[in-house]
Amino acid sequence: MITAGVIVYITLLAVVGVRQLHKTRTGDDFVSAGRSLAAPVLASTLVAAWIGSGSLFAGAGVGYRVGFAALWQAAGAWTAIAIMWRLAPRVRELGVATLPEIFERHYGRTARLLAAATIVVAYTAIVAFQFGAGGRLLALVSGVAPTTAILIVALCAIGMTAVAGLRSVAWIDTFNAGVMILGLGAAVLYLAGFQSAGARPLRPEQLTIFGTLNPITGALALFLPALALLLGDAAMYQKLSAARHERAARRAVAGWLAATIVAEVLIITLAVFGSAALPGLDYGASETIVVRIALTVLPPMLGVLLAAAAAAIVISTANSFLLAAASVISRDLWSARYAVASVGIAALVLLQVFSGLLEIALWAFTMYGAVITPPLMAAFFWPRVTRAGAVAGMGTGMAVTILVQAVAPAIPAIVPALLLSTAVMIAVSLSSGRASVDAS
Repeated sequence: MITAGVIVYITLLAVVGVRQLHKTRTGDDFVSAGRSLAAPVLASTLVAAWIGSGSLFAGAGVGYRVGFAALWQAAGAWTAIAIMWRLAPRVRELGVATLPEIFERHYGRTARLLAAATIVVAYTAIVAFQFGAGGRLLALVSGVAPTTAILIVALCAIGMTAVAGLRSVAWIDTFNAGVMILGLGAAVLYLAGFQSAGARPLRPEQLTIFGTLNPITGALALFLPALALLLGDAAMYQKLSAARHERAARRAVAGWLAATIVAEVLIITLAVFGSAALPGLDYGASETIVVRIALTVLPPMLGVLLAAAAAAIVISTANSFLLAAASVISRDLWSARYAVASVGIAALVLLQVFSGLLEIALWAFTMYGAVITPPLMAAFFWPRVTRAGAVAGMGTGMAVTILVQAVAPAIPAIVPALLLSTAVMIAVSLSSGRASVDAS
């Protein structure tokens, strides 16, 4: 029953996407939906894009193991969204369709090329992670071989994105966001009743602010990557620039923040309750706790709803990162469609070559946050940053991330990479003395 429900749901998503095809006539329609998105649609696509496999699998796994302290990662995202509420009207006013265009406007062509290369490499790794997680989900609920399941998920995501670009992605996400909140909320309510009916009691540390996490190497290592990644997330800036007007952009970010808080709290609560309902799972199995709850704990109808919510989480994030990477490569309508397919194929190849996909995705998050976020925030808040400062900081972020990963992989690379990238950017800018190209 759950397999049939997921298939029906994905088919409905495909229909929603195809219905936007006739409205997509130009490259601008494909990349930025003709800058026509109203606040409710924009808020929905923002939340559906951000709540991805990282939340569904890795985040839920941390929640299962340590309790509500797992919300430190979510708190990084909430902080970033609150900052973006202030930036949203300015992003829309800039009128750019991709993040590298902001870098070129402020820091020149070299910075744009560095930003574009970082986005394509990091987002291909993130798309690969989404494909792998989606295949894992489909294999669990249907019994299909994992390789076949990954291929099915990849074809669905590539097809839905290539049909109409941001127009199809935005409307699919609107549908997905509602199903996501509904499915997670219903599952939490059911498990809350299950918990009160005499399930295994929660451990006291599961209810504390840090749980078993070290405040620095644990909580801060969860908080900072989410903060840095989201503040520089090209997919989110692309969507904000597609708002109908500046007021719609700001209203959408307010809705995005509220819905993200609700969704993240529901996922972690579900995982914590799941630790009582399904105790004893090892590290790997704990990351599938949400899917296991759908399959073994919930009644059939609620299980279908939660499985559909899980599918929504995976597909929406894969679509958004596919589109963002493809838009950097090309803005022309047909070549952008080919770029979507190319990024998707590259992600599939990455899945076959590397086994530690989660580690690759986390490394990509760190690299992206250290390279992109400091100069991007400076473009909005500190116009004294120069071309030389921005490029030097970006290069430092790349170098430190690679060095820490090679020499001391146990250290959270985001801390030294982000600090040194920012410090070098500021120092070089102050010593070179000329402001960036555009400080507006």
